[in-house]
Amino acid sequence: SKCKSVEAVGDAAAGILGGRNVHGQRNDAVIIQEFLRGSEYIVDCVSLDGQHVVTSIWALQKTGSSSEFAYDRKHPVPFSSEEGSVQRIVCEYAYQALTALGVQTGASHSKVIYDENLGPCLVKMCPWIHDAACAGRENAQAFLLADALTEGGLYLSWKAEAVGMGSPAYELSSFSVILDLQCHEDGILARSVEEVAGEWIRNLSSFWMMKCDLEPGDRLQRSRDFFTSPGYIVLSGPDPSIVEQEAAMIREAERTGQMYIFSTSTSSKTPTPPACSDDEGTWGKCDAGGRPPRLADWWPQRLAGVVAQGLAQSSCWMACWSEPALSPEHARARISDGFQRLRAGGGGGGG
Repeated sequence: SKCKSVEAVGDAAAGILGGRNVHGQRNDAVIIQEFLRGSEYIVDCVSLDGQHVVTSIWALQKTGSSSEFAYDRKHPVPFSSEEGSVQRIVCEYAYQALTALGVQTGASHSKVIYDENLGPCLVKMCPWIHDAACAGRENAQAFLLADALTEGGLYLSWKAEAVGMGSPAYELSSFSVILDLQCHEDGILARSVEEVAGEWIRNLSSFWMMKCDLEPGDRLQRSRDFFTSPGYIVLSGPDPSIVEQEAAMIREAERTGQMYIFSTSTSSKTPTPPACSDDEGTWGKCDAGGRPPRLADWWPQRLAGVVAQGLAQSSCWMACWSEPALSPEHARARISDGFQRLRAGGGGGGG
C-alpha cells in the first residue's frame, strides 16, 4: 500500500507482519520503498562483452484510475541521441546500471522512472527479452541476442560501432501498443478469455500476440496493479490510427462484459485473497490466476529497495514483495545470494 506519513507506514507494517504471503509463508519482515513520481520508461538492450546497445525504449501510461499502480499501455518512442533528450538520458543511465550490475553478454529489460528535477532512477532490471518488436527484424532484441550467442556478436559489434559514430540505435518500423488487460469487477470466470474473445482478437488487423492464461474457475479481481491485470495484448501495424482504433475495441469489450464472463458460483480453484488485502493491491503479489509472479523468478539474486529516511516528507509504498530502486554505482557492491534490503542510492529520483 502507499503511505503518506510515518504513522501510515507503521499501520501498513502491522497489517503485513505476522501474516501469511501468497506462498503460505509467514511475513517476518517488511520492505519499504520510496514512492517515485515521474514518467516511466522501459529500456531494452542487448550486451556483448560489457558493451550495451539499446534496441527500443517504451513509454508507460497509467490508467488514470484511483490506483496509482494500474497500467493502461506501453508504446515505443523514437530513438534520440540529442543532448538533453529523455531518450538519451534514460538510455545512458540504463547502460551505467548494466555495467554496475556486471552484465556482460545477454538481453536486458529495465524500467527507469524519470523526473525532470531529480533525474532518472532505476526501478528494476531483468535478464529477459521483451515480448514485442517495433524496429524491424535486424534491430529486434531476439535477433541481436541470437547474433551475440551464436555468431560471436558480429552484427551486434558492427551496430554498436555505427551507433557510436552517430547512427540511430533503432528506427521504428511500425506503431506498436502493449495493452495491459483490465477487469472492472471481481468474480470467478465461467469461460476462459480465449474461448470468449480469442478468435475476434486474433482477427484484428494489428494483432501481434496475446498473453492471458486464465481458465474457467479462476478468480479474477478488479485490476488495480500489474499483478491483478488478466494479461496483455500486443498490437502493431503501419497505421497508428488503426492500431488505436482496435485498442479501443478491446477496451470497449472489457467495459461491456464481452471478454470476462463470470459464474454465479462462489467456489474457485484459485485461493481467496488473504485478510491483509487492501485496495492498493497487497494481494496483487500473485497474478489474476493465483499463480506466483514472475518477480519471484526473474533473478537468482533478488533485489529490494529500502528508503529509511525522509518518510515524513515523501510518500512511500510497502508490500511483501518489492522491486529495486538503486543507483548504478551502489548496485553491484550490494548484490549477494538471497533476498536483500538495499538502501536506495543518491544518484536518481523519479516517479
